[in-house]
Amino acid sequence: MRIITKEEVLAHRLCAHHLDTAITSLEVASSTCGFQNSPPGTWLCAAFNRLQEVTAKQLREQLDKQQGVMQAWSLRGAPWIFPVKDAAVFLDALCAKQDESWIYAGGLKPCQQNSKVPFELLLKELMECLRMLKQEPVISKQRLDTLLAQAMQERIPASLRTLWNSPSPYAAEQLFGEAIVSFLLRPASFQRGIIFGPRQKASPLFTAFPDHITENSYTYEEACQSLVCRFLHAYGPSDVKGFAKWTGMDPAQARRLWMLAEDECLRVLYEGKECVIWKQDTYTESITDRTMLLPAHDPYLDIHDRSLLLEDCRLQRLVWKTVQNPGAVIKNGRLCGIWKSRKRRHGIELEITLFEAISNEDIKHWTHSYEQFLEQEVSIVYTQL
Repeated sequence: MRIITKEEVLAHRLCAHHLDTAITSLEVASSTCGFQNSPPGTWLCAAFNRLQEVTAKQLREQLDKQQGVMQAWSLRGAPWIFPVKDAAVFLDALCAKQDESWIYAGGLKPCQQNSKVPFELLLKELMECLRMLKQEPVISKQRLDTLLAQAMQERIPASLRTLWNSPSPYAAEQLFGEAIVSFLLRPASFQRGIIFGPRQKASPLFTAFPDHITENSYTYEEACQSLVCRFLHAYGPSDVKGFAKWTGMDPAQARRLWMLAEDECLRVLYEGKECVIWKQDTYTESITDRTMLLPAHDPYLDIHDRSLLLEDCRLQRLVWKTVQNPGAVIKNGRLCGIWKSRKRRHGIELEITLFEAISNEDIKHWTHSYEQFLEQEVSIVYTQL
């Protein structure tokens, strides 16, 4: 059995995430594992670090017009940007089967315990109500929840209506029915019931899944297999537990997809443990000398073996938080600092905290390119731990 070293894994992941050499296609850059877009707009910095000779304005226009890429709730129920041609991989493959829990739908358990209304019935009625988006998109998530809850009220069993109009246990000034809709929207997204449209200033816009995206180059089984292979390509060596955590799937669903991809897996030893890699991947130790600032939730940072990028556990807690993660300063594939940005009158200010000494000139070079990308001034402030 082959032994894989940390150096080989680091070099491979930089290449798999298109962080070793800049490319020209947003569609290709997002094809490995997509871009999480939470907080809204963070995907732009992730794309910038992988692309050459492009501006943020051009990327926003490409997404708004769905020119090769689209945005929908996907992995872990988060807003995700991925290639249009891979909708089956990032949506269809996430659909749960019988006796499997749907991603992000755990909050529906109190409703089901109190009303005994089957999940499948609620989801079916929501999918019918989502047809309204074909006539008119909806601005803001809160308004979307309200409109859909009102539309569903006439379709749900009478036994559920009292609970439907009672106060929500999840948020103030929210009805239980609106909370139920909010949880159901993720599974509805996986069934191609709703996507994100062009953002309206500070508010998201929600619309129907485009009718013109009908051609499916994957069978359901092929889409499931492809999702596993993309995970292994981006984060291998790994195992089914890592896959479940990355997708947000329950163990049963994750194992089902994992088994579909068994023929694509190759067993290896990594850090003394038996893991698997995608059999089409080759691992070398060639690492490109490159300094970059990755945004919070960049795909490269979405890993289970955090010590690969940063060995100090104390510093890891500054990078990977429950909420409000900072961005990461990366040098030769390893994490050597954190950063966050603030809007200023004349542009953007980057506040950088380094864990070790690196060349200021390298950061200045990155910042200069980022200014051209944003088409606005970018300044730097260094802080101490």
